[in-house]
Amino acid sequence: MAQRPTRLPRWAYDAPGGQLVEPPSSYAAAGFYTGERPPAQWINYQLHFASAWADYLAGPGWGAWTRVAHGGSAPVFTSVTGLAVDTDDTRAGLGRYRYVAVGAITGPAAAIGVSRTGREWLDRDVPTGCDAIYGVAVLGDRCMIWGLHSSTDRRAWQTSLDVGDPSGIYTSDAAYWDTCTDSVGNLTDTVAVAYDGTSEAFALTVAGASTALYRSRNKGQTWPVGGSRTFVATSVGTGLAWDSTRARLLVVGSKGDTYTLVPTDDLITSPYTQRQTLPSAPTTGTIHLRAGGGTCIAWASLDASGTPLAASLLWRSDDGGETWAAVTLPTAIGATLTDVAYADGVWVATTTAAPYLWRSDDGGATWERVQLPLDESSSWALHRAVYADGAVTATGLTWTVQTARATGLAPDSSRVYSPEPGYLADAGYLRGRRIAATAPTDGQVLVWDATGGVWTPETPETPSSGPALSSATPQPLGVASAGVSADASRADHVHALPTIPAVSSATPQPIGTATAGVSTDAARADHVHALNTGLISAPDTGWTAAGDGTASITSGVATITVTSAQTSGVLRRAQVVCSPHLPAVEVIARATVTTAPTGGTPYAGVGCVNADIPANHSTVRGWLVQASDATNQIGLYRNESGSWVGLGTIVPPATLASGTLWLRLVYSALGVSAFAGSGATIPSSWSLIASAAASVAISGPGTVSQIVVYAGRSGGSGDLVCDIEDIQWRSLLGAPT
Repeated sequence: MAQRPTRLPRWAYDAPGGQLVEPPSSYAAAGFYTGERPPAQWINYQLHFASAWADYLAGPGWGAWTRVAHGGSAPVFTSVTGLAVDTDDTRAGLGRYRYVAVGAITGPAAAIGVSRTGREWLDRDVPTGCDAIYGVAVLGDRCMIWGLHSSTDRRAWQTSLDVGDPSGIYTSDAAYWDTCTDSVGNLTDTVAVAYDGTSEAFALTVAGASTALYRSRNKGQTWPVGGSRTFVATSVGTGLAWDSTRARLLVVGSKGDTYTLVPTDDLITSPYTQRQTLPSAPTTGTIHLRAGGGTCIAWASLDASGTPLAASLLWRSDDGGETWAAVTLPTAIGATLTDVAYADGVWVATTTAAPYLWRSDDGGATWERVQLPLDESSSWALHRAVYADGAVTATGLTWTVQTARATGLAPDSSRVYSPEPGYLADAGYLRGRRIAATAPTDGQVLVWDATGGVWTPETPETPSSGPALSSATPQPLGVASAGVSADASRADHVHALPTIPAVSSATPQPIGTATAGVSTDAARADHVHALNTGLISAPDTGWTAAGDGTASITSGVATITVTSAQTSGVLRRAQVVCSPHLPAVEVIARATVTTAPTGGTPYAGVGCVNADIPANHSTVRGWLVQASDATNQIGLYRNESGSWVGLGTIVPPATLASGTLWLRLVYSALGVSAFAGSGATIPSSWSLIASAAASVAISGPGTVSQIVVYAGRSGGSGDLVCDIEDIQWRSLLGAPT
């Protein structure tokens, strides 16, 4: 019998349009005729179809697993910080040590473990002076690690997979590791590495509050300074990934800010774009990135101090990182998520709690448990996972689990094939739920025990004969009176449905267009009301004046007059554009001082506050964005129970006297931001004044429920007259921010 081939067939995988055409169904039974010359598109279709099936059958066999203790000279890890594998099919049969795991061992000390197949593991020396290893990446035929050097600085090291003896790099000689350098020194402070699959590698570095991106064009051997650029980020970078589908880099920061970059020949001038901030991201922490199969995954399980979050967070993107959606993870994952990896069309996640491994077949949107040959009563924590050679490999501290290959390549002397059968993943499970250790006896059935979380054997009760069947014909609803019968219902027992009213054909109007009314017609199935997501101009009604000055609004213009004996004038109005229990509102206005006092300090502002606004403002609770010409600044201020606190100021883009100064406040459960702008109309771009996270927002539901505009003065003589115009707002609930 011939030996199975060592390579998978691949034909017309990237064929242009029109090059794959299915032959007519009439050919299916008899095939092509003798002497016929079928079109190339038909042949391409058949070969592509066959190779696609071969690729599918070469994938992991999720129903069978092998569990292998590291043993021998393998390192006994106390932590695993990285796992990588050389996935080059052309190198698969060369007997290389292709798998590498890095972490720490008792000491503490840095450790490297290597394997040919992911099953047998050996201990290898770390680079000279390496005290800790934070991560590992395989870059084509090279390997790169990064960590702590001599307890003083962070460095990166690299080596070839092919140096040393025929088994590859991972010999016991630390001298095979070379320090990654640029034109001025060592490549330092690396936090993440990405590889484009050909020759270019990218490293994300963080030094203090500065985040930089480096590029190597020789698989990590050198990292020229001219190939680096600094990110203007709102937080320090923590995650980096290469999206091969779109040929772009993705970067994420510790506060959930995300970026995309398409590298050009000159990396320094390559434009990067800040994208959507991850929804409900932690204020600071370590967020990781992965990309595969056209999907991008971001996830976090630790805060900035390394403390596990109450529950792990995960986000996904289907458009290359431009937009992100939060994913609701199964409760069982909790705060135990340790790694996320892409495996041949399937996403896998490792955890430190049973069932230890999860998979997603829909790009990370939903997750289901993978049953492993592990005792759930013991700790079999999994720390990292990779995919290569048609198998998923996941590693713990002292052992590894690996899927069976649905079909294997031809064996050779360098591969270890166990003659023992693999463990069946579902041997002790029924539809993903554990079966009790006690087997059912003859006549028993398995009953699900939700409290114990296990299928248990039980003897079913003998059914009784039951009451006699009624022969009475049931009456329609409302015809017969309700009663009681000892007879069982006939199998054909039915009740007529009540008459359904006619369906209205009226097209619904947007909210606010039509008045409320009553109709006997049922609503159409497509009946919807459009959400009002645009800005709404403030009406003249519903305002309440406060302060010791004079304040009124006419034709959308709030006029506030403050004499030399007065302090301020205020107009407030109940916030009708969003829920008082979950305020989320944007308010803008244009402020103009039409009459300025002589001397003193005039000011004007807008904000979101509570309803309690006495003349002295001592118990105001809320947020204000306020401008002052005299001090030449505009700032964001917070007040909780009588004390105003400034959170940042900038030089205003226009004066109050110019009539072109715009104020903007955005307030939601995610936080508060203040902006300034200039112009005769609403600005197309705004200058950020300051931001505050939700954690410092006013506590308690419904405490911020008022829109407020105001003007005032400090000292001076003569009247102050200020117009606040173009007052507009909108709800941010369900609307873009």
